[in-house]
Amino acid sequence: MKLTGLPRQISASVYDEVRETVKQKYSNIPGVKAVVETGRVLLPGISDIDFLVITEANAAVDIPRFNTYSDDHQYAMSHKHFVVSEDAYKKFQCIDPWIRGVTPILGGDEYSLPPTPFDEEGRRALSLFFLGIAGSFGFFKIVAHAKCAKQIDCRSFLEAIKYIGNYEREMRNAGLIEINESLDSKIPLYAQIREQWFTLSEDKREQMLTEALDGIELTLAKIIKLVNNDLKKTTDRFPSNSLRKPKNSRYPHSLVIDTDDETIVFQEGREDVEVKCEIYRPLLTHLYAGYFERMTYLFPLELSALITPYFEQEGPLSEKLMESSVTDLNELPILRNQGLIDRAQMTNQNLIETSKVSAVKQPSLTFGYQIKPTHETILGKTHKYYDWFMELFTRTKAGQLLIKNHITLKY
Repeated sequence: MKLTGLPRQISASVYDEVRETVKQKYSNIPGVKAVVETGRVLLPGISDIDFLVITEANAAVDIPRFNTYSDDHQYAMSHKHFVVSEDAYKKFQCIDPWIRGVTPILGGDEYSLPPTPFDEEGRRALSLFFLGIAGSFGFFKIVAHAKCAKQIDCRSFLEAIKYIGNYEREMRNAGLIEINESLDSKIPLYAQIREQWFTLSEDKREQMLTEALDGIELTLAKIIKLVNNDLKKTTDRFPSNSLRKPKNSRYPHSLVIDTDDETIVFQEGREDVEVKCEIYRPLLTHLYAGYFERMTYLFPLELSALITPYFEQEGPLSEKLMESSVTDLNELPILRNQGLIDRAQMTNQNLIETSKVSAVKQPSLTFGYQIKPTHETILGKTHKYYDWFMELFTRTKAGQLLIKNHITLKY
C-alpha cells in the first residue's frame, strides 16, 4: 500500500496564526456576519481546523480565495471554509446533530451555537442520517479508493477515523448496540495511529494503516446493516408517482440516484452492502492530469427512507434529487420525522441564500448539486468541462477501455 498525503509536523501556534489571519481577512467583507470555528484541534499536524462563515441571506459575498493563505495555513485548514446563511444557521444542528459547540472568531457570542431545534426523536433520526448516509458515503469512498488504487491518502484517512468513536457513542444512544457493546474492536488502534504518527516508522505506519483500513470497511458495513434493520421497524411508504421510471432493468426493484460520478442504488430484498470503485485513465493530459473516478453504492432499500423526505420538500437540492432519481417501485420507504424535514428544508434554504457567495463550500451533503461559481478561471472551466465529458464518456463501451483500476467490495 503506497502512502500519500503524508501529514507534516506543524506547531499549535500555526493554528493560532490561522485564526488571527481568518479574522483579519473577513473583518471588513460586506455581507459577512460572523466566522466561527467548529470542532477542536487536538493533534497539530494531524487535525485540521474548520471554519464556518455566516453570511447575510442572499448577499453577494466575495470569500477570500484559499490560495491567498500561506502554505502552512492552507495545510492547517486543508479545505475551503464552509458557508451558511444567517437564517439557515439557526438550524445548523440539523446538519451536525452531534456538534457540542462553536467558538466565534468574528462576530461575538451572539453567534455561539443556536438552541437545539429538535427533540430527542429528531436527534435520533438525524443521527441515523449521519450514520447511514452522510458519514458512510464519504468514508466508503476513502476506503474503496485506497483498495482500488492501492494507495491511501493518509491525512484524509487519519481525519476520518477519529469519527468511529463518535459513531460508537451515537449508536449506543440510539439503541443500535448495547451500552457495553463495542462497535469496532480496533478503535484503540485508530487513536494510536493518530497520536503516535510522527514517531512511527514508515513500515509500521503502513502496517497499522492496512489493518485499520480492513477494520473500518467491516465497521461501515455493520453500521449500514444495523441502521437499515432499525428503519424496517419505523418507516412508512409513499407513492413514487413523481419519479421517472428507469430505461433499463440493470438494478431491478430499486431506487437509483445517479449523481454524475456516483450512483446510489437502494434495492428491495437486498441485505448485503456492495461498493464499486472505478478509476479511469486521464484524457487530454496536457490540460488535465487528474484521474476520473466513478463510485457505485448498492444498499438495502429501507436505508433510502432517510433521503426520501427531500422528495416532499421544495428547493434546488430537492429538485436535483428528483431529477437524478429513477425507480421501478410503486412505493418507497420514508421516515417521517420533523428533524429530517428540517434538515431537508435547511439545506435547500442554504443553497438558495448562499448562491451569490464566491468559492462557497456547503456544510452538508449535496448529492452532486453545485452552485455556479461567481468567478470562474479558465483552468476551473477546463476542469468542469473535462469532468462533464468524462461523466458521459465513461458510461459508454469505449469509455470502459480507459479503466485503469476497479474493485468491488461486498459485505
